[in-house]
Amino acid sequence: MRIAIVTGGSKGLGAALCLLLRRAGFQVFEFSRTAPHVFSHHLDLADPATAVTAVSRVLAGIDPARCAEVLVFNNAGRLDPIGPVWAKPVDEVLAHLNVNLSSAILVLSEVMRHFRDSPGRKLLVNVSSGAALKAYAGWSLYGTAKAGMEAFIRGLAVEERHQPRPFVAVSVDPGVIDTGMQALIRDTSAQDFPEVLRFVRRYEAGGLVPADTVAAAILELVARDDLESGARYDAPLAAA
Repeated sequence: MRIAIVTGGSKGLGAALCLLLRRAGFQVFEFSRTAPHVFSHHLDLADPATAVTAVSRVLAGIDPARCAEVLVFNNAGRLDPIGPVWAKPVDEVLAHLNVNLSSAILVLSEVMRHFRDSPGRKLLVNVSSGAALKAYAGWSLYGTAKAGMEAFIRGLAVEERHQPRPFVAVSVDPGVIDTGMQALIRDTSAQDFPEVLRFVRRYEAGGLVPADTVAAAILELVARDDLESGARYDAPLAAA
C-alpha cells in the first residue's frame, strides 16, 4: 500500500498534488478546513490541539506495517495578515503562526509517530517559499514561519540519522504559482505590501506557472532516490 498525506489539498497546488498522486496509485488522505474531496478530512490548523487529534484519529485506521511507501506533503499555509505585524490583531498573528508553523510541526510529528516502524520508503516534503530566504516588507510573519519550517526539516534530518527506519525530510520551493495566494497578493495595498506592483506586472506578463504543472514537477523531483535529507530543493519549474 502506498500512502500520501497532503495538508491544504482543497485547492491550488495541494489539490493538483492530490489528483496526480491518486493517478499514480497512492491512497490519498487530504486534510483541510473545507475538506472538499471524497478523500478529505476536516482539519483546522489554526487550532493546534484539535488539529493533532483530527490527524491521529484518521491515522489510527491505517496499518503502518502494510505501507510500502509513505509520502507526506506539508502544503497548507496562509499569507494573511499582510502588512506590518505591529498593526495586526494578536489573534490573527497567532492564527497565522499556528497554521504555518506550530500545527505544521505537530501534524508532521504525529505522522512520524504513527509510521515510525513502517518498513517502506518514508518521505516528508515541506512546501516552502522564497520568503524563507528573502525578507519582504509586509510578510514578516510568513517569512518567519517558512524559515522556521525549513529549520525544523533540517533538524529532523539530523535526528533521523539515529533511527533504524528513518524518514527522509526535505523542503521544496515550488516557485511562483498561479493560485489564490497570488490573487491575494495582487489585491493587497501598496501600504501593506510595497512590492505589490512587481507581482501585478509578473501576472500580466504571464509569469505564473499553473498549479498542475508545478505539482507534476514536484512529484518528479521527490521520486528521486538520491534526495539528501534536510536539503532544500527548487522545483524544476521554480524559475519558469
